[in-house]
This record gives sequence, structure tokens and C-alpha cells, in this order.
Amino acid sequence: MKTIYHALFLSPLLFALGCAVPDGSAQDPTSETDDSLSASDSLTTAAATEGGHACNVVATDNVTEGVHCANWAFVRQNATQFQIWGVGESLCQPKGGGTEERCTGIQQNVNINVNDQEQAGQGHVCGVLGGSACPGGTVRFSNTSGHKLVTIPVGGCVTIQAALINDAFVFSTSSNLEWFGANVFSLPRSLCNN
Repeated sequence: MKTIYHALFLSPLLFALGCAVPDGSAQDPTSETDDSLSASDSLTTAAATEGGHACNVVATDNVTEGVHCANWAFVRQNATQFQIWGVGESLCQPKGGGTEERCTGIQQNVNINVNDQEQAGQGHVCGVLGGSACPGGTVRFSNTSGHKLVTIPVGGCVTIQAALINDAFVFSTSSNLEWFGANVFSLPRSLCNN
């Protein structure tokens, strides 16, 4: 389990540990988290907990491929309320993996689900699809969903999971918009108020 400050800084180092995704690795997480602890373990209102990291190659033009990653995040607000959100991350790399490169355009729709129900989705774009240029090198296009305040009674639990849905890439090698049909889901987390 990774603890980050509420401002949700996503340093490149956080995702530099083996995140290149080989072709054909359908929904294989690049790192796993220990999700066995309850939400009350070692939490303060000043820190957020992020986890569930899972990545998938979602589009390719046979030269470049687009990778999306999904994570959930939460912070305890008080005795029964938790603020939750999804974290999305996108990158381009040569087909089959390798050194990350700048995407020409990315459309990213980051969602957070509670008990399999979407709660707070938010869309983001960069490059030719709008906004500023997509980041390059080891800096990835990272964004969050909207934040959702969830009430969990003492002794109760909910399941949270982030999802990237209906996303797209534009690659410099083809300049075509590459949509993908599969969504990317983080590993789920049972968030309990013990």
C-alpha cells in the first residue's frame, strides 16, 4: 500500500517500477498491493492511500501502443466518511514495450466505482484532442476522477474500484484516432470501517 499526501502528487518514480506493458497482457497488473488492511489502519486526515494499480495495452497502430493504468485512492474524513477517487495514467511506448514516448493525443475518462456503481467520472484530454501537449519521457498523462464522499457505518464495508472507460489515443506514426473497446479496471479494494 502506498501512502501519498492529499494533494496527490504522482511522481514518475511511483510508476517507474516495471510499468512497460508487453503486448497481449490483457489486464495484467504491473504491481500488486496488499489490500488486506482496513481503512482505519495507519490513516490520518492529512494523507491519502492509493493502490490497486493495474495497466493494460489498449490500442496500437502496429508501431506504437497506448497503455492505460487505473488506481483507486481514499482518505478518511471523519468517523464514518471517506473521500474516494480514481486515478488514471496513460502513456505511449513502442509496440511490445520499451522506452516511453510522447503521445500525439490522449482521451482519458477516469471513474471511481463503489459496489460496482459509477460515482464520479471525469474526462481529460491532451495534445491534438485538446488541452496542452501530452507529457513525454517518463512523465505520464495522470488525472483523477471527481471525488466522492462515501459514508461507511462502523463495522460496514464497501468495495471501491477505479476504471478508465471509452478512452482513445492518437499516435504520431499514424495520426489516426485509435479507440479501444476494453475498459481498464484497477484491482478492487474492500474498504471497511473497523
